[in-house]
Amino acid sequence: ISVEMKDAKVLYGIVKGIIDTVIKPGMTDFEKELALHDYLVKHCHYSKNTDQDSESNIYRAYGALVDGDAVCNGYAEALKLLFDCIGMESKLVVGTADEVDHAWNLVKIGENWYGN
Repeated sequence: ISVEMKDAKVLYGIVKGIIDTVIKPGMTDFEKELALHDYLVKHCHYSKNTDQDSESNIYRAYGALVDGDAVCNGYAEALKLLFDCIGMESKLVVGTADEVDHAWNLVKIGENWYGN
């Protein structure tokens, strides 16, 4: 089995476990968004080791969800993946904040888009 396939299986298991744990029947889209956001904030810390290669896990959903260590791009990819898996419409946005590269999410709740 390839490393990529093994990583994908690990990531799938983590994503499934998160969704099974925090998403409950009858939750509103707002409650789902908040539950996934809060889970990620609680279980992933913002990496201080930003001198890593651009292919490092800190820039990917894997880093945020499996390693618990990511920068903004890893957080944003992780939330996008979680939203996609529960059928919530979202976008990953890349830009700058205070002249520093940054990534974040937009998520559609009802007819409105919100940033997080």
